Amino acid sequence: MKKRKLTACLLAGVLVLAVSAGAAYGSVNGYTAYKNGVKALVKECNNVSLAGSVRISIDGKEVVNSREELITDGANQATHTWEGTGDQPSYESHSVTINGVNTYYSSGMEPQTYRTHEVPKTEVTPMIDLLGEDADELERRLTTFLELAADTMMGDLKNNFVATGKEDGVSRYQVNISKNQVPALINAGLSLIAYSEATSTSEEVVYENYHQSLIAFYESETGSAISEELWENYVDGYNGDWVKANQEAVKAYDVVQQKYADALFDALHEQGGILYVSKDNQQTRYENKYDFYEAHPEEYMNNWEALIGEDLSLENVDCSFGVDGQGRLVENSITVNFTTVDAKGQSHALCFTGSLTAKDYGCATVEPLDVTGWRDVTQEDGTKAVDTVNMDTAA
Repeated sequence: MKKRKLTACLLAGVLVLAVSAGAAYGSVNGYTAYKNGVKALVKECNNVSLAGSVRISIDGKEVVNSREELITDGANQATHTWEGTGDQPSYESHSVTINGVNTYYSSGMEPQTYRTHEVPKTEVTPMIDLLGEDADELERRLTTFLELAADTMMGDLKNNFVATGKEDGVSRYQVNISKNQVPALINAGLSLIAYSEATSTSEEVVYENYHQSLIAFYESETGSAISEELWENYVDGYNGDWVKANQEAVKAYDVVQQKYADALFDALHEQGGILYVSKDNQQTRYENKYDFYEAHPEEYMNNWEALIGEDLSLENVDCSFGVDGQGRLVENSITVNFTTVDAKGQSHALCFTGSLTAKDYGCATVEPLDVTGWRDVTQEDGTKAVDTVNMDTAA
């Protein structure tokens, strides 16, 4: 959750800058075209195919890699996502909603299984009118504010934006912003985000190896080791047929696992700070993240957020976009480089890269997932959670 929070803050700051930079081009079509393209995509378009990616690297090492494809044709919607972090294996999922029924499967599920459920109409809100159907006046005022804020922030940077050409009906533009041109407001905001995150208190359980510590707890609690069958078919892997035939063993294991989780989080709630759990289930509490990283430097390098430290400044921005003949945004890419000083006083280079493409305006079609011959596990008892979390390292 903490990683998602910091990532979301960084994305928000970068996207604000990207939109502002794009909106800065003051030629006949650039400024108006970009603003109208972004507004139309977010507020009005409910039939389009989108593809986007986000990558974050620290000192040249990739720590976040996420991609998503989205197709929406009104009430129907399909998403395909890939997520990876550094050396961790990627996670992939498919989700399709057609006529109010969602079909879903992911790499965290048993092979050739899927889930279905009915989707309330309120859950299907693709891109359109993010402020709600009755927020016309609020929406208008917010749009006006954001446009004025973009103009104010960019100032003379509008002269940096240049047209790079037109090909196949797509007009393309690019802007490069260097360190000494970055608006003070942007760096002040980034510094505020970094300091707020660095000085925030948190309660967190960090496992040296979740499965190994759980095994140790299981043996101390039951007086016996986890059977090889239970381990292979339910704990480390998942075999639906075996689970169905061995409900008593599965439920007994779940009781112990829940007791283990409750004990840890109860202890954390009472004392706060960071609770470190070793492979043999020995527990050590640390008052704050700095004490924890001092004792466990290996975990420091595993958590890229720790490298952000208390300050974050923007070094340069490279942003480009393209609009079609109807003024619709069809591509947008941005690379942003930051410098940061971590809690140990060491400098680091942070690079954010994002891209977006949009196509099939007004003619996108959502196709059903092909799950022919697969098993719907929605109603099966004992089915493990769809989203499997790798808990071998710090969460």
